[in-house]
Amino acid sequence: MLNGRICTEEHEEKCLSNYEEMARDWACRECTTHIKEVHPWVAHLFSVYSLQQAGYPFDKNDLSLEEWMALGVINQEVRALEAGAQQEDNNGDRK
Repeated sequence: MLNGRICTEEHEEKCLSNYEEMARDWACRECTTHIKEVHPWVAHLFSVYSLQQAGYPFDKNDLSLEEWMALGVINQEVRALEAGAQQEDNNGDRK
């Protein structure tokens, strides 16, 4: 996620190779074809998720029930994506 937007992996790699570091922020702001806006609530949840993954010691009352439930959904989705990627890697090794 960059500046409240999500880039595809392919597009991010292309930008990393085509733009100097200082120009990447400009390129991202100006990009209209490979990114989409992220709702502020979703950006907040991913920030909280990142803190949680980094080991931030959230207490049970630090977040609302809605936030905890949303984090649970994010965790499930991330695990499913990781499992799918691992399965693809394993299938690729058999070819």
